Amino acid sequence: MPRLQCISRTKKEIYGIQRHDSYNITIPYTVATDLKLKDAAILYGTASEKTRTIRLHAKASKDSVPVKIRLRLTKTYRNQKYYSAKITVPIRFIKLLSLSNESLDIFCHKDSIMIKPEKH
Repeated sequence: MPRLQCISRTKKEIYGIQRHDSYNITIPYTVATDLKLKDAAILYGTASEKTRTIRLHAKASKDSVPVKIRLRLTKTYRNQKYYSAKITVPIRFIKLLSLSNESLDIFCHKDSIMIKPEKH
C-alpha cells in the first residue's frame, strides 16, 4: 500500500529561513487509469474526521479544497505498476485526521478516490 510521505524543505527568504512541510501520496496505476487522471489535473478534496477518510472528487463541492496532480510517471514496484503522481494533501487534512507517516488504503469509486489509513 502507498504511504503518506512528509517532505520538509528549508527555504531562505527575505525575512529569514522558513521550513515548509508538504505531504505527498502516490496513486496506484489501476486507480489512475480508472479515473483517467492527467498531468496538471485538479481534483477537489474533502476530509471526514468521523470516518478518517479523504475523498478526492473530479467536481468541486461546497467545502472542497483544490488538489493538483503535478507529475504522471509510470513506475513498477514489486510487480505492481504505479503512477508517481505528486498529489500534495493539504496540511489541515493531516491535522484534522491526525495522520502521520503511515500506510494508506486507496479505493476508486465512480468519480472519486477514497483514501483512509490501513487497518492493523
